[in-house]
Amino acid sequence: MTLIEQAHEMGKQAFLNGKKCIPCQDKNVMTLIGTMGGDDFRATSTVLSAWHEGWHQANLAAPVTQC
Repeated sequence: MTLIEQAHEMGKQAFLNGKKCIPCQDKNVMTLIGTMGGDDFRATSTVLSAWHEGWHQANLAAPVTQC
């Protein structure tokens, strides 16, 4: 699994675990960025974008509940 795929899955899991759409509060994705060195802006941006995409896809796929 690539870093991008890992980040995407982490975003999905964050949504399913009730986390807000704030990747910097997800210690797993921040650890992933840390393993990349954290100095490559493009790579970091790509990982964060993949996390957001995973979170939003999971959100859109979730059933809608009424209050």
